[in-house]
Amino acid sequence: MYEGLKTKVKSIAEKYADLVDKRISTALQSELVDATVMNEITDGVRMLAHVTTTLEKVDRLSRGNGTDGQE
Repeated sequence: MYEGLKTKVKSIAEKYADLVDKRISTALQSELVDATVMNEITDGVRMLAHVTTTLEKVDRLSRGNGTDGQE
């Protein structure tokens, strides 16, 4: 039931991780990393954390586990 959603969320997580990685790499190539760049990276990591948390919840649901750890 949740396999399609799980596949989509996993794909989004992978793509978002690639975007965050690329942004960090770009920032490291510049001589000065200012507060705006750091905020962009922090927001990207935060968003990635939300996506991976969603993936974990969907995975639990697809295995028949509740989010409270009960089977």
